[in-house]
Amino acid sequence: MSKNRSYQRLLKRMLVIEIVGERLYEMLSLKERDASLMSVYQRLALAEHQTAEQIIKEISLISKDNHIVRDKMISKFSKFVLHLFTAKQLAWILRAVLKRRSYSRWFDIYKGNNREFWNLLLAHEQQQVELLRITDY
Repeated sequence: MSKNRSYQRLLKRMLVIEIVGERLYEMLSLKERDASLMSVYQRLALAEHQTAEQIIKEISLISKDNHIVRDKMISKFSKFVLHLFTAKQLAWILRAVLKRRSYSRWFDIYKGNNREFWNLLLAHEQQQVELLRITDY
């Protein structure tokens, strides 16, 4: 498999992560009673959306793949599934995902492809960790 194809697959995987993450934060904000924590979740949902947009731009630089229909299906399915979980379960899922620090690991491998893009991803990951640490995560 070519390096470009491998990178493209990773970007598509990251896009799915961001779409599901946005829905996860939205669901947490709907289920949260504490106004400040609800606000944090809303900010993070927006950050997930913005990061997804950056990933879409990066994908468009190397591929003309039409992802819109697939992305909408993932978004709707995620919303449906995540709605079935309690806030406590969603928070547990979120902590498990964030502990992986995936973007930090991938940064070391792929930073040469587009350093500015990967710096944005690291900042995004760090923002999540910092904001959620503030809220006792």
